[in-house]
Amino acid sequence: MSTIKTKCFIFLAVLSLTWTLSEGGAVVSCVLNESCILPCEIQAGSDPLIHWIHVSTRETFVHSFYNNQTQLKHQFHWFRGRTSLFTDQIPRRNASLLLTAVKIQDEGRYMCRTSTSEGNKKAFVDLKIEAPVSDIRIHQDGNRITCSSEGIYPQPELTWSTEPPSNTALQNRTTVHQTEEKLYNITSCLMDHDPNLTYYCTVKTQTNQKTGLVKPEMSNNVQKFFRKGIGFPLAAVILVVVTIAIILTIKGCTANNTETPNNPENHENSVKTVDCLDELDSAVIEEINQDTVNSTAGLLAAGLS
Repeated sequence: MSTIKTKCFIFLAVLSLTWTLSEGGAVVSCVLNESCILPCEIQAGSDPLIHWIHVSTRETFVHSFYNNQTQLKHQFHWFRGRTSLFTDQIPRRNASLLLTAVKIQDEGRYMCRTSTSEGNKKAFVDLKIEAPVSDIRIHQDGNRITCSSEGIYPQPELTWSTEPPSNTALQNRTTVHQTEEKLYNITSCLMDHDPNLTYYCTVKTQTNQKTGLVKPEMSNNVQKFFRKGIGFPLAAVILVVVTIAIILTIKGCTANNTETPNNPENHENSVKTVDCLDELDSAVIEEINQDTVNSTAGLLAAGLS
């Protein structure tokens, strides 16, 4: 007998749990400051009565409809001017709520309680608000890379990665701040980065993410080569020579003078080289000098920094 009672108790417990889960309701996600529809279906019958209640805030009245018209006498001031029903669709059993300019404070559980001549019904809707990651600001200042993003909800996560992947743990400091509007601002600083790697900063929520990056600067590699490889005095000399060579080549300073030999049976031409520097005018020489000075000064300044 006790075994039968135990089985009946378990059956009723499971049945109760199933009924509770069936009332779990729909989950609706809405974007901050946009419009959102909370679904609800009313049973068939005449004399419809609809109450939308925000259960998460001590059963605050959100919107009511009865006597064939909207009733806002008991509406909580927070929702004033932001709620409406599709009244022309109520005869087709649509009791959905339109909520405009949604705010973080709107988040929570709503109950749609309806009644007609055929009986009563209630349903639940869980409203989730999201302010997605819109943009990422990432910049490098000396040996530090800073990544930040603002106005996010719910609280985001920030991760760093590199290309190519690095075996060294990335040392960073991340801070999260929540504003008075319940939005989150996140900032992370990465120290002692490798100038030869590309650094990626990713900020994400449950539904979206954005990524910013900092690429290695060519000037860093050049400075590193000059600083550690050959030294700045010799680097300055090399830079002068290379600069002059490039300019002379571009301007076609090497001229070929072709002459016809006296012997008509000799089909080879003799070549006479003309000194390029003699062909350059004063303006070109001045340009070479100026570029050389600028390049050398930039290199030496980088080495002293």
